[in-house]
Amino acid sequence: MSLRTAAARFAPAVRAQGLVPAAGRFMSIEKTYKDRESAAENVYFSHEEHEALRKLAAKLKEQAAAKESTKAVQVHAQEKHEAAQLLGKHGIKATDAALEDLVAWKHS
Repeated sequence: MSLRTAAARFAPAVRAQGLVPAAGRFMSIEKTYKDRESAAENVYFSHEEHEALRKLAAKLKEQAAAKESTKAVQVHAQEKHEAAQLLGKHGIKATDAALEDLVAWKHS
């Protein structure tokens, strides 16, 4: 059997076992490093985006709380005014403390 026929006969077995030439290994290692680098970049940018979104959510929460507290004060004042009008309609002069108690009772 000549060397060529022997090599041709055993070549599929060598490839099947994963015995690849050095150039093929280098390309494989290079691809592995590129994949690893790409994965590291994805992790980094995902972390940065997560932090940016967390900060944005905190900022929006603060703005909403400030807006709600202003709105809550306005609603409370409106309810006190309505209670005073209702009592005044029946000839009752209510104190500020009494109006506060009525508004608190309304929401309990």
